Amino acid sequence: FLLAAHSAGFKIPTSVGDAKLLFYNNQGRMIREVKITERGAGQINVFGAELSKGTYSYTLICDGEVISTKKMVKQ
Repeated sequence: FLLAAHSAGFKIPTSVGDAKLLFYNNQGRMIREVKITERGAGQINVFGAELSKGTYSYTLICDGEVISTKKMVKQ
């Protein structure tokens, strides 16, 4: 996933109460939390202009459970 795409996709089941994406830098420090209020397939714009070059990761959490983690690269 390259930040040039400027979006992160996700799919949230309608049964989920709380959903969020957590973004981390390459040292593992959380740099942003984005709450997701929509359900079903969707995407959010990634804040790439605010990031320096490097590798970042984002984790989808639904109702307190880690669903998936993906990496993204800012070049």
